Amino acid sequence: MSFTPSPTKYQGVTALNPPDVIRAARAPTTTDLNHPFNTLWVDTAGNDVYMYTSSAAGVATWIILGNIASAGTDGQLLIGDTGGNPVWAAPTSSDSSVTFTAGAGTLNIAASLKHADVTLTAAEVKALAATPQELVAAPAAGSTIMFVGAVLKLNYGGTNAFTEDGDNLAIRYTDGSGAIVSETIEMTGFIDQTADTYTNAIPKADAIVAATGAEAQALVLDNLNDEIDGNAADDNTLTVRVYYTVQAI
Repeated sequence: MSFTPSPTKYQGVTALNPPDVIRAARAPTTTDLNHPFNTLWVDTAGNDVYMYTSSAAGVATWIILGNIASAGTDGQLLIGDTGGNPVWAAPTSSDSSVTFTAGAGTLNIAASLKHADVTLTAAEVKALAATPQELVAAPAAGSTIMFVGAVLKLNYGGTNAFTEDGDNLAIRYTDGSGAIVSETIEMTGFIDQTADTYTNAIPKADAIVAATGAEAQALVLDNLNDEIDGNAADDNTLTVRVYYTVQAI
């Protein structure tokens, strides 16, 4: 005796109401009423998939589920176009949110967490007080960077250590005179080590700043005190990974 598996059965259980699937060279309309709810409609001309969700007063409601011919690629997001149709698009570095609008409802995905990696040479580390280094480029006008946190790694070059005397770092807006957005980053026990070493930075509580000092301003790493010295071989580096969001409110 042969046995032919049924697509509506799973381990001996039969689905009572499997959805019907209609294939047609057009999209469904509000007059396509004579189908069970949850019916799927494949528009073979537009390569779109719809589901029949409800009807009222002789009007059928079909919602679009997606486009089966235009899958996204790495780095793309499924968003909505101006007509509320799902489309794939690549976000840009200035995107702070993605909004999908369909009918009367709007789904907004708030500013996503981003990160930026910067590696400073020994010379740049030893000149941070005079020349703060940019960590995140300035966003568009009207937007501001919200500092979330950072991880710092001393990459020991194997020759000699940096030296410091009460030198501590901080993350600011703009430049060496900008508003500080991180708590002080202690250098003792970190920058002066003779092995690869990590530390972290956290946001400053109540980092109050005028809008003109925050909007369209970069984030920079600054030395709050005198310059760091040592490492005559100039073979140590400092890598900073900054986590942030871009806000426009």
